[in-house]
Amino acid sequence: MKSSASTANGQEVPSSVVTKLTVLGATGSIGLNTLEIVRQFP
Repeated sequence: MKSSASTANGQEVPSSVVTKLTVLGATGSIGLNTLEIVRQFP
């Protein structure tokens, strides 16, 4: 059984494609904009 993840638009993505991202200091405008871009383009 293969693992998968769902994107913001509900598409299934194989776990081999999923990567982790850490954004430090996301409370400022640059961090918030970065998180918004990640949400839109997972």
